[in-house]
Amino acid sequence: MNEKKEPIPADGAEKTTEHSPSEEKKAEKLLQPGGRVFSLMFLAFGLVFFIQSVQLFQKNASISGYATFPLIVSALLLILTVIDYIQNLKIKSEIAELSITQKIWRALCFIFPRDTLIFLLMSISYFLLLLFGVPFIVASLIFLMATMNYLIPHQFLKNTVYAVVLMAAIYAIFVLVFKVTLP
Repeated sequence: MNEKKEPIPADGAEKTTEHSPSEEKKAEKLLQPGGRVFSLMFLAFGLVFFIQSVQLFQKNASISGYATFPLIVSALLLILTVIDYIQNLKIKSEIAELSITQKIWRALCFIFPRDTLIFLLMSISYFLLLLFGVPFIVASLIFLMATMNYLIPHQFLKNTVYAVVLMAAIYAIFVLVFKVTLP
């Protein structure tokens, strides 16, 4: 608790530091790559939900109906996304000086970093396995083993045991106890 405090000058004024214009430019907030595009994608996503919730609300147009909450949430999503986009227009992008192809590449690299891209591809592969008729238990076991071995490398045996035990538990709970037919 013995902190040293700098003495205040005799005139009572605090010290101010002068910044050069280049330092101020570096301190200026820059919009990350894909910031505006992500807002537009989110706006399109919110618009789809809003249209769906309006259609749902038309089926039961009461304030206490089941469609009120999705309508409110999707409307708020649209409003806040528009506000975010307008605020992003005021911020200079860090990729503003690049060509359009470089902008697209940088934005995609920012939105989909390596790990995210790998998990996206694994999820698409899992979906395709299910789509082409591979049983749920087999496809899920493959997906679990792939993701666990990616996240925790060099522990193949341990990850395999965990995946098998988890799939056995899912099978026991849903098929044997709840009598659910798995895809």
